[in-house]
Amino acid sequence: MKIKKKILAYMFKWVYDNSITADMLVILKSKEDYMKRTILTVLIILLIATMAFAGGKQEEAVETKENVMVAALDNGPGGNMGTGAIPYSTGAGNTLIAKLYTPLTIFDENYESIIPAGAKSWSANADSTVWTFKLQDKLTWSDGKPVTAQDVKFTVEFTTDPAWVAQTANDRNVCWGNLAGFEDKKSGAIDELSSVKVLSDKEIQFTLAAPDPRFYAKMFRSYILPEHAIDFAPAENMTTDWWASTRQVGSGPFYITDYFKDDLMELAANKDYYKGTPKLDKLVVKFFASDDTAAVLALAAGDIDFSFIQFNDIATLGDKVNVFTGLQPVPRFFMYNFNNLPGYWKDIRVRQAIYYAIDRKKITEKVYKMTHEPVVSQVLNKATWS
Repeated sequence: MKIKKKILAYMFKWVYDNSITADMLVILKSKEDYMKRTILTVLIILLIATMAFAGGKQEEAVETKENVMVAALDNGPGGNMGTGAIPYSTGAGNTLIAKLYTPLTIFDENYESIIPAGAKSWSANADSTVWTFKLQDKLTWSDGKPVTAQDVKFTVEFTTDPAWVAQTANDRNVCWGNLAGFEDKKSGAIDELSSVKVLSDKEIQFTLAAPDPRFYAKMFRSYILPEHAIDFAPAENMTTDWWASTRQVGSGPFYITDYFKDDLMELAANKDYYKGTPKLDKLVVKFFASDDTAAVLALAAGDIDFSFIQFNDIATLGDKVNVFTGLQPVPRFFMYNFNNLPGYWKDIRVRQAIYYAIDRKKITEKVYKMTHEPVVSQVLNKATWS
C-alpha cells in the first residue's frame, strides 16, 4: 500500500502541475471556469486513483473546492486604470493596493472611524508633534519574515527619495508631507530623515514639522514596503515589473502568484495574514485598461464576479447582477462656470440665490435615480478631521 500511495501522490502532483498552465490561465474568464478546471482535475485524480488501486482496497478521494472571486478591481473610483498596484505614486489604485500591503491605520468597516491595522496602537506628545506607533506582533510578510519598524523607516526614506516618481497629487505627500525635513529630503538637500526613528523592532517614531492631532488618520494609506525584497531603485518605481510579479512581497491578505500583462493578476490568500486567513482562496483581478464599459459587459455576461458600475449601468444590467452601494462616499462635483467679472457676482446675496435655486434633491431623484446623495461640503467623512 505504501508504494501505491507514493504512486498516487506523484500522479496527483503531475496532474496538478500540468492542469494549471499559463495558456489556460490566459483564457480563464470567471469563477465558473475555475470550478470547471477544479472538477476536471478531480475527475482525472479519481480515474488515476481507480487505476492505482485496481485489484486492492480503493481509498476515498477527497474533492477540494477553491473559493475564487474574479473581479475588476482596477476599474472605478478605487482603480488606477492598468498601472497596477503601485503605492505612493498617485492617489488612486487603493482597492488593489490594499489587498497586497498593510497600512499603519485603516477605516473601520462602517467607514466612520480610524482603527489599528499594521500598527496596534499609537500615541502623541502634548502638542501632537511627536507620534509613536507600535506594530502588530503577528504582522509578517508573505514570505514569512516579520514586518519591523525598520521596514517602516525604509518605506518613508525610499518613497521620499528625490528620484521617486510621483504625480502632484499622491499618497506620499498625504502621509509624509508634514514630517520634519520632508521638503529637504524630497529635493535632495538631505540624505536621511532624522524625523523618522526606529525605537525598537516594533516601534517607530515620527517628528512633525507642525502640530497635527489627526496625523494617525492620514496613515490609512501608509502602506509598509519590504526592505529585504525591494530589488529596484526609487527612480524605477514606475517602470519596474516588481509590483506585478511573483517577486512582489507584501503583508496584506493576498500575494501575487501569477500575472499576465493587460489581462489578469492572480492572487493567493496569505495564510499568515495578521487578521487570519482570508475566506477567499484566490482573487483573480481582471484588467480592462481604461474601458469601464468592457468591465460592465463582462459582469453582465458572468465572466467576472465584481466590478464598479455607474448609475446609468443599472438599467442595462437589470436583474443579472446584485447591486450594492459601498460605505465609502465618492465625491463628484458638477459646476457652473460663470463670468465673475460683472460686479453683481461680488454680492453674496446673488451667489446665495443661485445656490438655493438649485434643487439638489430633485436632481438626485430624477437624474441619478437615488444612486447619489447631495452634499454641502467637500469634507465627506468626519473620521479624517473630527
